[in-house]
Amino acid sequence: MNKIVLLFKIIRQLKSKAVLLMLITLAAETAVIYLAGLYKLPKQYQKELDNVSGRGGFVYFDTLGQKKDIESLLADNKYVEDVLYVSFLANVKYKNDYYFLKAVSSAKCLGGTLSRNDGGEELRVVSSRSVLKGCSSGQKIKASLLTENAKTDVELVVDGVVSDDALIMNFQTGSNAVSAYNIFSPCGNDIYVLDNRFARDCFRELAGFGDSSFFPSNGIVLFTDDSDEAARNEVAALLLADNIGVQEKSEIEKRTNLVAKNNIDSYSAIPLLIMGLSFASSFAIIVMSIDSETNTVALIELIGCSRRQGTALMIAAFSLLLIPGAAVNSAIILAVCLRGRQLLENISITPESFLLLGGTVLAFLAIIAAASLLLKRTNSHIQRVVEEI
Repeated sequence: MNKIVLLFKIIRQLKSKAVLLMLITLAAETAVIYLAGLYKLPKQYQKELDNVSGRGGFVYFDTLGQKKDIESLLADNKYVEDVLYVSFLANVKYKNDYYFLKAVSSAKCLGGTLSRNDGGEELRVVSSRSVLKGCSSGQKIKASLLTENAKTDVELVVDGVVSDDALIMNFQTGSNAVSAYNIFSPCGNDIYVLDNRFARDCFRELAGFGDSSFFPSNGIVLFTDDSDEAARNEVAALLLADNIGVQEKSEIEKRTNLVAKNNIDSYSAIPLLIMGLSFASSFAIIVMSIDSETNTVALIELIGCSRRQGTALMIAAFSLLLIPGAAVNSAIILAVCLRGRQLLENISITPESFLLLGGTVLAFLAIIAAASLLLKRTNSHIQRVVEEI
């Protein structure tokens, strides 16, 4: 009998156990990818913050609901490298859909996705793929600014197209307990324009916006690499004297770690349980299946296979049951990566997720091999069948 035919005969013999094992492996593989992505997400936020702050560090500021010209306030301080902020300008209509138009103080707010730091004599914008569908860098698009009193047509130049969940600075909330999750957020459906002199003049002419429209409510002050604690404290004192709230980098890092821990504690319990139960139950099912399929194993020995070959066939049969779950999870990872996404429902999905999937498959192969070898008898399966008769 052809060994391939025999292989599928073994799987057919398993029937409901085979289906159950396929579902268990699918659940376990999904749980592993979810858990790894959940643990990876806070590191991604912290990494973005570290990349922006550099060696000089930063201080977070909150104007407590006011709009203040922080750049002018700190213009004479030689240890201030940059002031990063995002300001809401107006609602904008593009292709019959409505979005928020926001001004960013620097290309650093967008992870360096702006190709020209000065913006030139154009209103250069960055947004997500879902907004700028089919657009490429340098392409001109038409949109409408919506203010309280008027609708104004404006021409924008696409400078960058990022994934919907690419992490960028957004400074969503002013708070006494700010974390990296408040400083960064997925790009979503917002459109970002670089705040420069040309942009301010253009929006003043188009919609009557004054410079104060661009002033930040909150943001961070970056320090030069040669700054020391005294220089940073001096800037913090200057901000506090102007009734501006201040939080140190160390406070934000602690808060980020705390939020990450709370998120992991909240969302990891069920996947951990699924993963543990899957590995344990798969071992039990394999052991019971092999032990109950004495006649099938005896048939393998009767057609001339050695006990080693028989064991290998059983291991191969169970291993084939890993393919559907691995295929489903591979398709999910591939679809997410091809769309240029990084996050999926608060977890991080990247090409490295394939390595985790492969590791899970190897773990199941180890379980299958261990269970199969555990049941190798001193007497042959043929003898067992004869004894039962």
